[in-house]
Amino acid sequence: MLTVRLSTLPIVRPLLALISVCGLVLMGGLVAPGAFVEQNALADGPKLTGMYGVVETTDLGRDVCVTLHIRLQNNSKDKVYITSLRRALAPAGPNQEETTSVIIEAHGRADFTQQFTVARNEYQHWGKGAPPLLFLRMQVAGGADTALTIQLIRQPQMSAK
Repeated sequence: MLTVRLSTLPIVRPLLALISVCGLVLMGGLVAPGAFVEQNALADGPKLTGMYGVVETTDLGRDVCVTLHIRLQNNSKDKVYITSLRRALAPAGPNQEETTSVIIEAHGRADFTQQFTVARNEYQHWGKGAPPLLFLRMQVAGGADTALTIQLIRQPQMSAK
């Protein structure tokens, strides 16, 4: 299992995660199914895990519009307020980051659907076991803004029948 430890500085953490993930993609073609990006180095920081199922896909030629059922589990003692999200490998920019409002209680979970436009070859890699990575901006109850990159694990039972 590959573990990437991210810096404890909030501004550096997402950049290091993206650099690490991009390095893995350049070296191996895609992130291995067993790869794990550790969300934070602080013992008391937010710890989220994620699962997904494919609800709907639409062929857009070179791209695929994918609607995902996402389940995030908060494994920390604090409530988490997610303010925006995007796929970690998507280009950064105002059109790529989706403003959202997801609140996850301490040791709780949240289920929601989110639509993404994904390059066809990336979507095909998901089907072969490469996990989508999700970049989240959030606030922790009583704390500062932070950002995490998490790996989403496919759960077929969450997919549309």
